Amino acid sequence: MHYNIKQSNILGRCCGKNKCLLELLRQATKTVAYGWNESQVNHPRNLQEVMIMALKTVPDIDFRIQWLDLWHDYIHTVPQMFYHPVKHHGDRPAHMFWQDDKWVTITYKEFAAVAEEIAAGLMGLGVAKGDNLVIMSVSCAEWGWADMGIELAGGCTTTIFPSLSKDDVKFIVNHSQVNYLFAGSPALAEMVNSLREEQPTLKGIIVLKELAAGNGKDLFTLDEIRASGRQLLQEQPSL
Repeated sequence: MHYNIKQSNILGRCCGKNKCLLELLRQATKTVAYGWNESQVNHPRNLQEVMIMALKTVPDIDFRIQWLDLWHDYIHTVPQMFYHPVKHHGDRPAHMFWQDDKWVTITYKEFAAVAEEIAAGLMGLGVAKGDNLVIMSVSCAEWGWADMGIELAGGCTTTIFPSLSKDDVKFIVNHSQVNYLFAGSPALAEMVNSLREEQPTLKGIIVLKELAAGNGKDLFTLDEIRASGRQLLQEQPSL
């Protein structure tokens, strides 16, 4: 039982690049252990599942690496890549981080829920596709949540090392025409805010940690953005 290459232009392109990929598919789909019938295997919409079969059933490392290298043929964006483990491994651990004197673990599904709240919260602030946003923080779980939230809102992430000088921060924000900045701490937010008159495109600052509350106008906590995002998603589920 072989995958019908003619059924999929994507597979046709992939297998045209390297004959060993065709053999990979043949090895992966000739087994009936998965309970698939021929029509299911031959359906183009099942391409992703066939690829997963291939990775599970073929032990040859060279084949597996070359197959993964072809993901760009059907995964075109970072959100598409993100939702792949959310769909197939949603209950597996995605983030483990230290919080309130203990290790906390969230799954891929929980990570997605957080990122979607942030994305909706940003859209509620007027963030649109193609807008540039900055994350200025040390590495932390919230950094990753903010980054994916920006991506899901259609924005573009720019990063600033928290150790950079005021002049460097001002240059990056202005050069990228940033409209919102995620600051890792109140101290960083205060530093950026001190430059507001010299950063005309900057509309607001979102503080990832340690800030009790924003001002509701141009200073927000991450929790406030998530809360507004949750409300917006309830009001507009198709957002």
